[in-house]
Amino acid sequence: MKLSILLYALAGMAMSLAVAIRPAMDDSRLGLVFDPGLSRADIVRILSATDAAVVAFGPVEFVAVVAPADMRAFRDRLPAGVWLSFRPEGLLPCGETGRGPAFAALLSS
Repeated sequence: MKLSILLYALAGMAMSLAVAIRPAMDDSRLGLVFDPGLSRADIVRILSATDAAVVAFGPVEFVAVVAPADMRAFRDRLPAGVWLSFRPEGLLPCGETGRGPAFAALLSS
């Protein structure tokens, strides 16, 4: 019991340290997960009605990284069909050698 509490405390401290020393996030890009029934053409059509430019598509066709002209306004009023928005930089630690291969390419484009 005491060992598990100690392990949880150490894990919490490690996460706090990781958050404190992480590099600054890029506020110019936003990842979007759309309805899986939408094609890339549908997503481009939906986003053409907004001020967001498609930076790249994810490893599956219904995930896109966009660069809105006004991030706050875009986040406040996400387009129809968006199920989830996320910061793509947050996914980089997932994957091999500490860099998520699927999204590392998205962020470098």
